[in-house]
Amino acid sequence: MNILAKIVTRRAWLVLGGVVLLVIAALWNGVRPEPEDDILKFLPPGDPDIQMFRRISEQFGGLEVAMVGIETGDVFEPEFLKRLDRLTGDLRETSGVDRVVSLTNLADFEPDKVQRGIKAGELIDVRQFSKPGYLSGLRARVLGKEHVVGQFVDIKGSSTLVLCFLVPGVNQKQVVDRIKEVSGRHMGKERLYWGGAPFASAYVFEATEKDIRTLTPWALLVIIVIMLFAFRDPLGVVLSLLSTAVGALVAFSLMVAFDVKLNLVLSSMPVILFAVGSAYGIHILSRYYKLAETLPRQDAIRRSLAETGPAVLATGITTMAGFLSFVVMDIPPMRLFGIFTAVGIGAAMLTALLV
Repeated sequence: MNILAKIVTRRAWLVLGGVVLLVIAALWNGVRPEPEDDILKFLPPGDPDIQMFRRISEQFGGLEVAMVGIETGDVFEPEFLKRLDRLTGDLRETSGVDRVVSLTNLADFEPDKVQRGIKAGELIDVRQFSKPGYLSGLRARVLGKEHVVGQFVDIKGSSTLVLCFLVPGVNQKQVVDRIKEVSGRHMGKERLYWGGAPFASAYVFEATEKDIRTLTPWALLVIIVIMLFAFRDPLGVVLSLLSTAVGALVAFSLMVAFDVKLNLVLSSMPVILFAVGSAYGIHILSRYYKLAETLPRQDAIRRSLAETGPAVLATGITTMAGFLSFVVMDIPPMRLFGIFTAVGIGAAMLTALLV
């Protein structure tokens, strides 16, 4: 540690230049990983029941179905059905949506007494609304279909359901946002409900992201207040936070480089890094400020590193080992969380020792 202290004091600008280049490289590479909103990634992939669940989903597409519930006064009102038909068409053209099923494009089969066979058509054809007698018998005909009532329309005819089948592998959060926008544009008068795995995943991710955005500034504020009270020197506060910020930038940049998506637990990494990683700089600076009262600055820096460096190094390595132990878990997102949090803590620790 004495050798490191000599390098830091004698080659200070070289050390700072290296850290600056590292930060520039991280920013150049990118520090905003693509979000991952699939909460099913937290299920153990090797479990036989989970594997069967995924095979069924891949075959029948159950996890890619986004449901839009629409509550209105009368589903069979012609003006509403025309808007529902336009909504169905626009949702079908929405990027990331494979197909859409609603009352206005649902297939219908009836006996053909003339040809003695089956006649196929649409359950509700808005193009025939002008046909005499078509609208008068529409309600009774639709509510008489057992496979439709309770699935696409309630028995009272006051609410209906639209099914959107998403393209497998798309970013579901982005697609459900588009579905909400299109639905709101066509059904602004009605009450809308969202359901299905894509909406559930998007909600969990958005709620977690919102909590993190709210928590992070408060966590930083508490850390800054404590350091200001301890150091009474804004520069010391900046240096301590700098080491943690470098750790976060390095971790996120490596995630971008290795195409690792930002899942629910990884999004909490900045708060953890600032809570844990800022301690390394605090220990070193606390000792430095005490020694600087009686020693020249260079001597105070050398002794600070010599006396607190081993403890900081041991603490950082121990913390990294604790997070790296996550690699033995059978949940992939938790393994990634352990790896990149350990990387961030390691970078924060080294920056604290050097800067």
